[in-house]
Amino acid sequence: MSLKRFKILLVTCMMFTKPALAEEVDQCPFVLGESVEAVSRARLQEFANNFPIKKSQFEPTAKFKARQESSVKNAIPTFAILPTEMQRDKLYYNADKEYFIYTDYFFSSSRYVSFYPVGELFNVDEDSEGYLQGIAHLVFGERKVTSDFFLVPRVTYNNIKIYGEHIFDNHDTIKTRNGKRYSVDRYYGYEPVDILEDETFFTKLFRPFPILPYDIIDAEKFYNGVQTFTAVDMKSHVILSEIETLPANSDVREDRTINNIFIRADIICSSLVDHHGKVAQILTPMIGYIEYED
Repeated sequence: MSLKRFKILLVTCMMFTKPALAEEVDQCPFVLGESVEAVSRARLQEFANNFPIKKSQFEPTAKFKARQESSVKNAIPTFAILPTEMQRDKLYYNADKEYFIYTDYFFSSSRYVSFYPVGELFNVDEDSEGYLQGIAHLVFGERKVTSDFFLVPRVTYNNIKIYGEHIFDNHDTIKTRNGKRYSVDRYYGYEPVDILEDETFFTKLFRPFPILPYDIIDAEKFYNGVQTFTAVDMKSHVILSEIETLPANSDVREDRTINNIFIRADIICSSLVDHHGKVAQILTPMIGYIEYED
């Protein structure tokens, strides 16, 4: 990734908020340099395996929803720290300047866009669904090969994904001031970030990137051992589930059954934990307006 720093003209940031009194809002539990106690992957695996994902035709909806609620409450505390899946190849190290740089995709495409189940999770109509933006994390992903028949394996995927608070985005992208044109990009993700120009594109592209200064001596160990965690408030959660069946094709040579558990909750903050098991960086959900001369 070829990047260079760009001086930002204006950034306006505000935290994601929820309709609650200040004293009711839980604080971020991560502390720099300290260890993290999280819900174990084994517990999440048990939850994914036992969660009642499909309703029987002979079961009332209310009873089915009650079973789902009970399953969530038994597996995830009201205030929980959850491990999150990550794409390690999206974490880059600049050995000359000694810092890590990454995008939202490091957190497994943490910024969600308008596709099912976002609209249903937030109870909005199809016209409004396209404007929804926010943060989501895959907190558990599992792939099981159940059979290997005629060289086309049957595979079951179990996924648990947490969606955070949302906003609507329908802002203008170009402004004119004092005879000059400015581009305004709206950012959904985590702070702190730096605004960098990505030189891998034919046109100038300015994007926010989280940056973590890290000594070169331990950088490779950090890269190989980094973990990510997210703190969530489950007091007012919403649950959706689905089962997808996808036959093998020329691109994917496996018959897939995908069990998805979607949970809407309040994402409080996230963290990067180093190879020693200590918090190296704390990230807070943010909405930002990035303005630069066009």
